[in-house]
Amino acid sequence: MARALLHSDPSLTIEVYLGSLQSIFSPLFEEIGVEVIDLSPKKAVDHSKHSHLSDFLDWNTMLENYLSPMFYNSQRILRLTNLLLQSNPDVVVSDYDFSALAAAQIAGIPSVLVTERYNFTITGTSDEELIRAGFTVHAEELEQVRTVLNQLFVSLTGSATYVLTDKPFVEEIDRGSVAEKLIEQGKMKFVGPMIRPIDKALDRRHEREQFGIEEGEFLIVATMGGTAMFRENMRAMQKTYLDTYASVKEAIPHARMILIAREQLDVPEGVVCVTYVPNWIPLLRSADVVLAHPGWITVTEISALRIPTVFLLSSPKEYHELEAFRRLELLGYLVQLGLDSEALTSKILKLRDPQEAARLQAAYASVAPDAEGALRAAEWIKRAGQSGAAARQEAILQR
Repeated sequence: MARALLHSDPSLTIEVYLGSLQSIFSPLFEEIGVEVIDLSPKKAVDHSKHSHLSDFLDWNTMLENYLSPMFYNSQRILRLTNLLLQSNPDVVVSDYDFSALAAAQIAGIPSVLVTERYNFTITGTSDEELIRAGFTVHAEELEQVRTVLNQLFVSLTGSATYVLTDKPFVEEIDRGSVAEKLIEQGKMKFVGPMIRPIDKALDRRHEREQFGIEEGEFLIVATMGGTAMFRENMRAMQKTYLDTYASVKEAIPHARMILIAREQLDVPEGVVCVTYVPNWIPLLRSADVVLAHPGWITVTEISALRIPTVFLLSSPKEYHELEAFRRLELLGYLVQLGLDSEALTSKILKLRDPQEAARLQAAYASVAPDAEGALRAAEWIKRAGQSGAAARQEAILQR
């Protein structure tokens, strides 16, 4: 979005406040002329390196230990308020960290929320679903958690000028939701994939050669999610990918795999392990099949690129992705719940069928009619910023 904003208006001044993965994202922002303010300068924060939940869900484990520190942190709200009062921007653009929306509201600055979430996920996940997933729940306290979080979502989205989303409305699961009301009010806008520009040209051979993959080999790109509720699920998913590769190789001897993990792993011959790919779009376009978790930014990138993909949710205990998983299933994507490597192998082989690939193209179009979402988002952000600048000028004149 920063790149799209600067493309739309090179005179804009943009600051970004980074709270995690600073070593990766700081250079990416700085190279396009965005000033980076590190919110955790004494340490590099990576939320993929540890679990976030316990097996017992109550007020303390859901709110005090997880959601409050991550998404609505009082210290971060006050720190961001201080930064905003100093910087005095025309508009604040926030991701799903609601601390920034709260800070913008306190500072009296227009805000835009950019999110794939239609609410906090726990509000749409029943006790029965959580129990089937393997959690123990304190029913009374968890209902209080849902009530509070729903009201927080309503309040903070109400304070935003716009809510921009890359997730399409699905009648079966979104009817009667807060998101439906926001859409009816004209506040929530579906803009499509907010991803970096896709170059028309692709040197597939060169892209593969960077990873030691030959042009004629059947390439599987397997990627992990950035955040796991339980660290052991991420490790189990890594093992499933490797087991699946061994199985696929029996059917496709020239198969290769690039495993994008968050750590360097010992892998068998034929597999290349990397920890991060700064711009992985050319790599995705060079793949024959992708295996991915149902994190929504990944969904939008793959949909825009029209790459045959199996979306794998390791366990229903990764409850924060359950809603996305259901949505993909309803939209006609190829999905799998659980770590059955033989079932995953079967789905990979199914993707070699041209009819299945064609069916998926139609499903992908519902999420990604094109790849221009960032440019559309930039226009809404500028519109919100103009209202902020106008209001500020009026306040100055009144004084």
